[in-house]
Amino acid sequence: MLTVTVGANGLSVVHQGSGGEASADSPDVCATTVGKSTVNIAYGNSAKSSDLVDGSTTVTMDGGNSVALKGSTFSKSTGDEGGDKKGVASGTIQGEAAFISASPTVKIEGQGVARQSDSMTMNSGNTLCSGVQNPSFQIGTPEPETYSVNIYCENLANAAFKVKDGDGNIVASGELDGSGKCTLEPLPEDMRLEVEYDESPNEFNWSPGPVDFNQRYGELSNDAFFSLAAGSQYPFWLRKPNSRAEQYQWGILGCQTYPNDTLQSIIELEAKYLSPQLFTYWDAEEFAISLLKVMNKEPMEQKDVRYFVSQLLCIASPNISTSIYADAVYSFIWLDASTSYGELWANLRYFGRGNPQKAWDSLDWSAAAQHINKVADAFFERFLSRLECIKGNASLMGYSEVEKVTLGHIDTPLSV
Repeated sequence: MLTVTVGANGLSVVHQGSGGEASADSPDVCATTVGKSTVNIAYGNSAKSSDLVDGSTTVTMDGGNSVALKGSTFSKSTGDEGGDKKGVASGTIQGEAAFISASPTVKIEGQGVARQSDSMTMNSGNTLCSGVQNPSFQIGTPEPETYSVNIYCENLANAAFKVKDGDGNIVASGELDGSGKCTLEPLPEDMRLEVEYDESPNEFNWSPGPVDFNQRYGELSNDAFFSLAAGSQYPFWLRKPNSRAEQYQWGILGCQTYPNDTLQSIIELEAKYLSPQLFTYWDAEEFAISLLKVMNKEPMEQKDVRYFVSQLLCIASPNISTSIYADAVYSFIWLDASTSYGELWANLRYFGRGNPQKAWDSLDWSAAAQHINKVADAFFERFLSRLECIKGNASLMGYSEVEKVTLGHIDTPLSV
């Protein structure tokens, strides 16, 4: 007998394979030959759901079984075979059993479904069954929904990992592939998961930082440079006889290094033309202001040096110097002294793939320092040549005070 798994109104549904059986509650009275006489004798009568006809055609249950509906019949019955003169009401023996009650709310093909305890006529209406017997329906505990879990951490390629539930129990473990991916066996949908990774065993490969290509790259002549730097003004050495002096003030440097708009404009413009590539976080104004602050203070303040060096690191010129560590060092110099190793390793992963501790151990600090010095030297060479030009023009014009102040500004970077 099949397990019945479908119910209606709390009662199991009768179908061809449910093992249902109807038995007459009142006698199946049939005329029966006894000797030379005919006598009405009460017989028992029963029918089985395995003989179901006129059941559902579009819906099946529990393995393809047609479902009994109101009006469906069990095609034959047994128990009254001795009544050779047939049933006193139906004129039949071994007649069909038909459902006369069904679910009022659950219907298939427009008819209520027949349930355990629904009534049937027996032997073609010769008697009644007040309630068909049918196994109670059984609903097994459903298997919990499970889902495949994809783990992806590209910075930890080939790293081992453990997956824990909310109570800290290990529910899965494995190793990421070369692209940092792994698919776990299905896990319950409502399970809280935490992943603990080991470090990647791979050697660290440094990745170049994001750069912008500088279309203004090149070295300008003094005339072109000072024309751009002066903007709407004119350099003092271009003043013509009988011209208005206030229009030719640019290049007359104040004694104070910072703030000093003229010096700042020279530094910004020179820096913009220094390199064909600049890291995206490079800023000409910040570069100029940080340098002026470094030049202006004795002793130099660490934060000003930090700003200036970080901006030097953003200059990536193949003609001067390049460093695969530049953007990483840029980040390091801004880390707080209390930064943990875990935070340091996390920061390093931004700059490449592999084991960050191996990266830290392999970082060539002297090469990074040489890179900074080369970029600084290249910039100061250009910057000082512009100041020398201003000083020379001041000398030619007889502007001795301007020449003296400019010389002071020339000497200051040399001490830096």
